[in-house]
Amino acid sequence: MRDTASMRVVPPDACSLSDALSSAGFVQDLIALATHRAVGVIWLRLELTETDPPLRDELPAPRRHADVLYRPSALGEHDAAAVDHSSVFFTCASIPFEEIIPRWCEAHGRLQAAINMILGLRYAPARYVENNLLTAVGAAEVLHRGLRTDERPMPADEFKSMREAMLEHVPEEHVDRFKGAIRNDPTLRDRLCALAARPDPEAIAQLVPDVDRWVRRTTRARNDLAHEGRTPDHSIEELVAVVKVTTAVVILNVLHDLGCPPSDNARSSGINRSSVRR
Repeated sequence: MRDTASMRVVPPDACSLSDALSSAGFVQDLIALATHRAVGVIWLRLELTETDPPLRDELPAPRRHADVLYRPSALGEHDAAAVDHSSVFFTCASIPFEEIIPRWCEAHGRLQAAINMILGLRYAPARYVENNLLTAVGAAEVLHRGLRTDERPMPADEFKSMREAMLEHVPEEHVDRFKGAIRNDPTLRDRLCALAARPDPEAIAQLVPDVDRWVRRTTRARNDLAHEGRTPDHSIEELVAVVKVTTAVVILNVLHDLGCPPSDNARSSGINRSSVRR
């Protein structure tokens, strides 16, 4: 027995090939997020715009189609095994199709950079854990900015007067350097804590039993790698755990934005209670 599902996108006006490929990628990303795995395209067919004059008796010209030959991010397998429903984040049973598409359209446009980084860990995971660490933590930072929930550590007026008072004691030749270093922006630790506080508390508790430990170890690993070029305080196993937990927190936030039921978020963690040691 075989069952094939397909989707048709009908733009309001004629579109270019690049627009058609973007539409296919839009759907592909949604399915990849829902199934938590790389998803391939099996075939892509375009309907050509009408350019021929009407036939006799003013009958419309027959529709013409073109099968697209291109290099997708992943090639689909028409005879691949079905996905286990228990490992899927959400389906049309939890969010109706007519609701998830407009939600995904809004979230995809606003959080595209972070979504691309997380999906990149599924489509083309790096061979070295350090690359995956920078990608996962970078996705968390980009996501926090994209959510537009940034809160300044202190009021702008208070920060400005405090920075000016500090700069008065800095030699003139170093003022520009210190002015750029003293910023009223959330730190990585602030951003990770904010992301952990957004989704359903029960789901977060199942994935990250000790949020403070995860935040400390993740911040330390990223800063050591970015500023020192190595992570002497972390084993490879712990770096792998940091990547998995951070990726799961980012995904939970995206699912939260899509309005997925909290029970589905908690069940489909994507990690197996990976531990981040003290």
